[in-house]
Amino acid sequence: VMARLPEWIEDYNRSHPHKGLKMKSPWEYRAELASNE
Repeated sequence: VMARLPEWIEDYNRSHPHKGLKMKSPWEYRAELASNE
């Protein structure tokens, strides 16, 4: 399980939308913030 944890975290942050981030994945949200600076 521990060997696959980094892979799961990567998938979760790239692919899964979060309600608190306006239904964007953390990666999408971070990219949007960076482009608005």
